[in-house]
Amino acid sequence: MGRHLEIDAVPLPSEEHEVTDQVVILYEGMRVRVLRFSLPSGVTETLITNDFSLDKTAFKALYFLRWPVEEGYKLIKEKVGLTNFNGFSENSIQQEFWISVLLANLAMLIKTETDGIIDETVNTGQNRHRYQTNMNELIGCISRYFPEYMEADTCTEQRKW
Repeated sequence: MGRHLEIDAVPLPSEEHEVTDQVVILYEGMRVRVLRFSLPSGVTETLITNDFSLDKTAFKALYFLRWPVEEGYKLIKEKVGLTNFNGFSENSIQQEFWISVLLANLAMLIKTETDGIIDETVNTGQNRHRYQTNMNELIGCISRYFPEYMEADTCTEQRKW
């Protein structure tokens, strides 16, 4: 039996709020814990972990707590492009890394501010969906205009001298 088949064989929960919890031995005695539960959307989620200490009901709550972390990682990886370095030296890669982190943090600060403005002016409860800042547009604008802003600020500082 293939490893994925053993994991897929873990039974689905019979109740909506139930969590199935089963230990599967993958290879050479490697034990993992397979948990399955239903999301509010009706989709069944399967989690695989080596943590045997937590109560099985805690994993459902932890699943929902990880989404902000996943979204932050997605922002840095996919939108900012942290995993695609252009430099070859250690110094240039470190510079790209810290610029990417700065860009991601700046984007999240701007998103928080603009989402607040959108909530006050557009999301009045009459719309079917909640409007929010488009992260692709935001990252594009920051990437385009941030270097110009930094250069303009530097030039202004130089002129004061």
